[in-house]
Formats: sequence, structure tokens, C-alpha cells
Amino acid sequence: MQQLLLLVLLNLFLLGLIVGLLIALRLALRWLLSEMANHNKFVTFRTEGELKAIMRGEKCVRWIMSVENHIIDPRDFDIAKASLDNLTPYALQLTKQGAARRKERDLTFSERKLVTNPDGSYPDRPRFTDEFKEELRIANSETWFEKQFGVVWVGFPPYHVFTYRFRWIKYGQEETASGQPSANIIMSPRDELVDSLYFHYTQYGIVIDDAKTGKGSLNELLQSKEAGAPGGNPTPQQTGREQVEVVFKLVMETETINPQKTLFRTAGLSSAGEWLSALCNTIRDVTREWTTTQSWDTIIDKQEAVRDFLQDLRAKVNEGIPVKKKDEKEPRVVSAERDYGQRVLKINLISCSLKDQSLQAQLDAIFAEKRKVLQAEQKKLAALQEAEGKQALAAADGLGRAKGYKAMAQSGGMQVAIAEAFGRGGIRVLQVGGGGGMGNLLNLPSSLTEETGSTPASENPDTTGSS
Repeated sequence: MQQLLLLVLLNLFLLGLIVGLLIALRLALRWLLSEMANHNKFVTFRTEGELKAIMRGEKCVRWIMSVENHIIDPRDFDIAKASLDNLTPYALQLTKQGAARRKERDLTFSERKLVTNPDGSYPDRPRFTDEFKEELRIANSETWFEKQFGVVWVGFPPYHVFTYRFRWIKYGQEETASGQPSANIIMSPRDELVDSLYFHYTQYGIVIDDAKTGKGSLNELLQSKEAGAPGGNPTPQQTGREQVEVVFKLVMETETINPQKTLFRTAGLSSAGEWLSALCNTIRDVTREWTTTQSWDTIIDKQEAVRDFLQDLRAKVNEGIPVKKKDEKEPRVVSAERDYGQRVLKINLISCSLKDQSLQAQLDAIFAEKRKVLQAEQKKLAALQEAEGKQALAAADGLGRAKGYKAMAQSGGMQVAIAEAFGRGGIRVLQVGGGGGMGNLLNLPSSLTEETGSTPASENPDTTGSS
């Protein structure tokens, strides 16, 4: 019996040892794979909100993506707002696109994703073929390996994660020496080697430092500066200039709708990160053309006009704008969505300033002086209102008493006159002592004590006469 018990305990010990070793091995393997994923060696991380291209040599074969309520098409790499549990929105989107291409009689189009009727039309409830549905599932779901170790398998060479040089201007908080964000908001140029593409980015800065706009109310200030001194007389050549150079700072928000077009629209992999500069150059060119037709006052004061222009610019950039390069005879229409796989969501104006810093300093001084005058006027008005309020408060008590005294005059004769005198403040109440107590006397005006009629005849006249 004891030997059996010892045997059971020994087996339990060995089992526990094996389980412990397996757990330790799994943790060690997980740590090792995490370190390898940090350097994109054989494995990589699936990062929320980012897309990574998996290459076989110099060709992109698949994308790793993690975006909530979005899927990626494994064939043409379009990103759609749908999920594996609800593919209907993407099926409807492809149905509309397919119907449009059939209507245009596009001979290159052949439906291979959706189930069609015998005549080639789409059923009332569009659905994907089983083959394509399985491809969608594989491309947009985690594998057993990823669930166990938290990393995505890339593969052995020639498979690797694509990296590229990306240059952009980030609009955001300035970093301190310790790397912490500060309170200053700046345009910060970046030039980095990156391994992913943002699905949604809100802080792409655009600086236009050579735009020209009409002078507007700056004309007088410019003439004074160009004449050499305030109040000087400018020459005709000086006053003839109708434009002034300004610096625009914009911020653009984008969303990736096809990463394949964004990074691999050209054969050269070295140009993968040039999509942003191409879009920014287009925005700069159109903005320069617009500012030449506007005055400084419109841009500074009429914010609605600026917003309307930027909204119209955003739509044109997405749909297509004619662009002509130096080596091209005719301009070609370039679309952010069709050519670069990017959708511009917003373009906002951050600031507009004069390129001439000395002139901008004069303008700032004028605005500062105007602010001081306005603040002084506001303080003066506030003090006046406060004084009037105190005066009204002080007079309220006396005015209330006067109204009360007048209300006492409800009957005629002496009582009415006394009440009215009270109301005018013409009566004083005197307190005098006497008779072992205090008494009140009315100090009546003489007008109230004068007789106002003839004395009546005595009822018992003196009838004695002289003898």
C-alpha cells in the first residue's frame, strides 16, 4: 500500500514538473517571439489602426491589418466598412460597382467575387461565392499561432515586412528634452524609416510659404513701410504692388481606402512614401491660385469663405484635379482616391501670417494697441455701470420712503397736506421729553399753520354799547 502511494506521488510530481516546464517553455517562446517581432524577424505585431505589407521579394502578397469594423479585400486590397459577421455592406458596394462597369460595357470586367444569376445579373440579396468568402476569412482573422503567441507569422526569406522612408510634417505638441509633450503646438518635420501605414491620420501638416494675396487693409501699412518711414510718401512703383506674400499653415486628415495604391502605385519601391508629398503639392498649387484672387481681409475676417474653399478643395482632391508635369504636354487628372488609395476627410486652416517678419511685427503691434484700447473702453464701461448701480441702490431707500408717504394720503384736509409734506421731505419729527415720558412733535411748515378763511361771527356778540 505504501509503495502504491509513493508511486502515485512520484507520478504526480513528474506530471507537475512536465507541466511547469511546458509553461516555462511557452513563456520563454512567447518572449523570444516578441523580441523577434520588434525587429520584424520572421514574425511581426498586428498593431491597431495600422497596415503592414508582407512582401515576397519585391512583390506585396498580403496585408496585415487591425481596424475595427473594417475588412480588407485579399485580391485588390480595397478596405471596406464591414465585418466577417456581416459582409452584406461590402457585397452591396461591389454590386453597385459591378453594375456600373457593366453599364459602361467594360470588357475587362468579369465578376468573380459575387454570385450572379444565369443571365449575369445580380440577385436581390447579393452574396459572395464560397471561395471568395473563405479568402476574406483567412485575410481578416487571427490564426491559431497568433492567438497563442500574440504575433503574426511572416515567413522565412524571401518573405519580409516592407519598410520605406516616409517624410511628413506632424502638426501636434512639441516634445520636451525628456520626450514628454509640451503645451506648444508646432509643425514638426519628420523623416523616418517606417514599417506600416496609418489607416486614419489627423495631423498631416502642410506649409505654404510662397502664397500671395491682395493687400486689403494692409495697403496703408505696406505703403508706409515701403516709403522708408511712417507717414512717408511712397513712389508710384511702391504703391503699384497689389499683392503681399503670406505663409499658410494647413492640417489635413486622411483615411486609407487601398494601401496597395498608396505604397505600390509605381514599379519603383523607393517612391512608396511619396504619395503624401504628391497630395500636398496638389493642395499647395490650388491654394496658391485661390489666394491670388483674395484679399488679406477676406482670409483673416471671413472664416466662412475660407472654410468653403477648403471644403471644395477637399472634394476636388478626392475626385480629381488636372495636374501637368514639366515633361507632359497635356495635364492629367489625379485623384487621391483613385490614384493614391487615400481619402481626404478634412483640410483646416491653422494660421495665416505675413512672410515679411518685420511687417508682421508691425501688424501685431497695431493689433496689440487696438486690443489695449478695447480693453480700456471695456473697463471704463464696466466702472460706469458699477457706479450707476451703486447710485441707484443708494437712492432706492429714500425713493421707497417717499412713495410710501404719498400712499398714506388717502383723505383730504390737513392729513393730506401732512402726508404730501412727508413725501417731499418737508416735515421733521422731533422727539422731546416731558411729563415723565417722550413725545413726538411735528415740525410743520408755516404754510400748514396759516388760516385760510375769514373768522366766523361770534355767537354771543357784545350788545353793550355806549350810553
